[in-house]
Amino acid sequence: LVVLFVLLITMVLFSAVQYQQNLGRMKTEVRYESAYIEEAYELLGLPYLDRLERGNEESRVTLIDSDGAVLYDSMKDYVEFENHQNRKEFRDALDQGSGESIRHSASLDEEIYYYAVRLSDGNVLRVSSTTDSVLLTMRNSIPMLLIIGLLSFLLSFVLAKRQRESLMEPIVSLDLESPAPKLPYEELAPLLARI
Repeated sequence: LVVLFVLLITMVLFSAVQYQQNLGRMKTEVRYESAYIEEAYELLGLPYLDRLERGNEESRVTLIDSDGAVLYDSMKDYVEFENHQNRKEFRDALDQGSGESIRHSASLDEEIYYYAVRLSDGNVLRVSSTTDSVLLTMRNSIPMLLIIGLLSFLLSFVLAKRQRESLMEPIVSLDLESPAPKLPYEELAPLLARI
């Protein structure tokens, strides 16, 4: 039970650390990608965005005007989008030059990271990517945890049985009429003295 409890705590901590590492790596990648796209947009304008691969599941690129209207989106037709003026990353990009936010997608059970940067023409370029949520990361690691837990439980059982037998064997084999002067371990001395 102790081993299983420790494994459970370890799984939760490992999943949290893995999530943080994945999120940190994703943030770095999104920022680099944003910098490349920003540079290309500044040189070539909107035609560059039109040449980007559409429907890319790994990364999403959105161009938003200063009023929050979507001018371009790499996933869908931009006409379908609501105004983005209340989105945190958009407001921060307008005010401070760049902004970021993380939102949870309940339908995908993923975290979506948004990074936005204000362009020289006043528009905002936003790049986003997704990573598994902490719960999904933990859920995905359950099969491996079960295997590790079973192996650990079996190993613990075998080791505990051996230790119990090695501790009990001297007690079971004691001759109470004439106990040996040299005890296998000193913890037996009070027992023998009491007997």
